[in-house]
Amino acid sequence: MKNIEFNVPSLAVRSKLAKTFCLTLLLCTSGLPYAANPVRVKVSGPSTEAVVKEYEDDLLSVRAVASSSRSLIDLRTRDGASREIQLSRDVERTEVVARHGDRLVVINTLFGGASEVLVVDWKEGRSIDRFWCYAPSLSPDNSSIAFVRFYPTHFVSGPESQYRVYRLDRTPEANRVYSKHQTAGLGHPASDLGQPVYPLGRRALRQNVEVPEPDAHQHMSRVAWSDDSKAFAFIDAEGPRVDAVVVRANAATDEVKAWSWPLDKLADVCIRGMEKEGCTTLPVQAYELALDLRGGQLRVKLPASSLFPNGYSSAVSLPAAAVQ
Repeated sequence: MKNIEFNVPSLAVRSKLAKTFCLTLLLCTSGLPYAANPVRVKVSGPSTEAVVKEYEDDLLSVRAVASSSRSLIDLRTRDGASREIQLSRDVERTEVVARHGDRLVVINTLFGGASEVLVVDWKEGRSIDRFWCYAPSLSPDNSSIAFVRFYPTHFVSGPESQYRVYRLDRTPEANRVYSKHQTAGLGHPASDLGQPVYPLGRRALRQNVEVPEPDAHQHMSRVAWSDDSKAFAFIDAEGPRVDAVVVRANAATDEVKAWSWPLDKLADVCIRGMEKEGCTTLPVQAYELALDLRGGQLRVKLPASSLFPNGYSSAVSLPAAAVQ
């Protein structure tokens, strides 16, 4: 293991510099457990700690704290108990802190673009589950996390987006029963978990790398939950197709239903622009999705760009089964 160290005063600049080196050298630790000569880039600076995320309710208060040397969760309960939970050195920033019952969920962005979900039993002050993924999205009632199964971004070809749901009211073991027949993934050992929701059938359990490009699903947007947390939507590309997808995953019965609609205009423009600015290269934040079950619509918007000089918008009418 080789170490490269820099001393940089600014926390923001340190984060950007470390990420730049990870991407440029293709040596970021996320997804590279088998690198022949791994190099860890350490960007150091003053030890001043900054609070990057806060959460508070009637039972506890939580601060996500970061410095040049460590990142941690500072948890304080209303009865006066105080606990610290160390975060991985791969964490770039904390995006979400929320509570569901006796579970605290912390969603972090990692250097290299993946995300880490940390589940904490806040009453006992200990981490009970941790996994890597892409595009995690917490439901409005804080009970479920929709995400894309993790895959390494380097030294593999044909990665595929496979969509999963993690239930915070279930044990870590219960969230892994779906993976008994799953083809083992590459990269982080704890990333094969969650209920498969799209694609379904045998394709849901196949390997998520080395998939032929015309057959591979690719997530193109963030996940948008309905207000009642019963369904969620996203934009997915499969070969030349670009689809709006709505998923209902019943937490009580584990029944999953998924509907997809081709966004023909979006697909046509994406294909024409692939050589210089394909739609799959747009950041997932660019897509604005709103899932309205009461109104029976999924609305998709894109701001004006070189691909869409006048922007893009589309409204999909949902079938009755999707809104019940």
